[in-house]
Amino acid sequence: FAAEVKQGYAYSGWPPPVYHCRADDKELQIDLVVPNGAVGRLRLYIIDPDVFKGGRRQRIVVGSRDLGQFADFHQGRWIETDVTADMTADGRLPIRATNLNGNAVISIIEWVAPQ
Repeated sequence: FAAEVKQGYAYSGWPPPVYHCRADDKELQIDLVVPNGAVGRLRLYIIDPDVFKGGRRQRIVVGSRDLGQFADFHQGRWIETDVTADMTADGRLPIRATNLNGNAVISIIEWVAPQ
């Protein structure tokens, strides 16, 4: 497993415990590289501790699945979605966070294998 940043930059400078993120002013693009046909649960942690530009707002899409718009996550929030073999058939799972206000951010990406 690996994460390949296609578009976005690293930022660190918030107070701990989650002081870092990947961000982009337009659309953060990360490809999760997984075994072909991998099945599991994807967890994304987003946080807006500085309430950038009045509060970040972003849309998150995993593969072709729109997870929706997210705002008011200054305390931090986990977003989870199940991942099917069809979504990872080619060994890649695209993760996109589109900026709707401020910039788009993702701090932590976790893969949870089925039990």
